[in-house]
Amino acid sequence: MAEESDELVPKQYKIFILDVDGVMTDGGFYYSSKGKVLKRFGPDDADALGLIHKIIDIRFVSADKKGFAISKRRISKDMGYALDLVSANQRLGWITNQYELSEVIYMGDSFRDIEILKAVGLGITPGSASQKVKVQSDYTTDRDGGHGAVADACFYIAEIFGVNI
Repeated sequence: MAEESDELVPKQYKIFILDVDGVMTDGGFYYSSKGKVLKRFGPDDADALGLIHKIIDIRFVSADKKGFAISKRRISKDMGYALDLVSANQRLGWITNQYELSEVIYMGDSFRDIEILKAVGLGITPGSASQKVKVQSDYTTDRDGGHGAVADACFYIAEIFGVNI
């Protein structure tokens, strides 16, 4: 796990992987009698991701099968980023099979993300994550998931890379 200090080397980071629910969203699911129909995404996050996409690759993961079509609409169609359906218990292996862990910045909010946050080069949590998860990350945003947490993370990443946004 990287230390929040001068040891952060921007060139080592190649990919920013974000969990969707609880990070891009407030974590809530809105149901009708027909099932899961809505997720709330924050307004600032997409714009901030657009500011850093030239300095680091961006990819999203979700374990939410029932709400995947909703996430895909926002993440892939509206924003243009890759989104993969990966169960929480297989996620670390999925990341390890594709990337050097030291090159990964990962943002997650769940106790199921702890293993990943500890293993990657830089772990980030939204302010709304539980304390047990926050202590395993290198950086916690001031704002909550779905309320600008991703924007805060983007500003932090830009700072690490020495990019003024």
